[in-house]
Amino acid sequence: MSIKESKKAVVNLSICRGCLQCISSCPEGAIRVVRGRPWIDEDKCLGCGICTRFCPFQAIRIVSSEKANKDREVKEIKDELGK
Repeated sequence: MSIKESKKAVVNLSICRGCLQCISSCPEGAIRVVRGRPWIDEDKCLGCGICTRFCPFQAIRIVSSEKANKDREVKEIKDELGK
């Protein structure tokens, strides 16, 4: 398994203040704005962690791809339930 497949950046939207400093920091262009907040394209993200150093609010962290997928599934379920 390559690093690209094993690590991903995730944004904690409850901490993120929408300053968007992370977008220009990503060497792969994996971060873009969706609904005024950063969204990380998992297919482009290398998990390098550069974006975590640019976030002044520490809202981005690097996690295993498995954890990133689980977090996304939990969020989708909560969204469906309106929570």
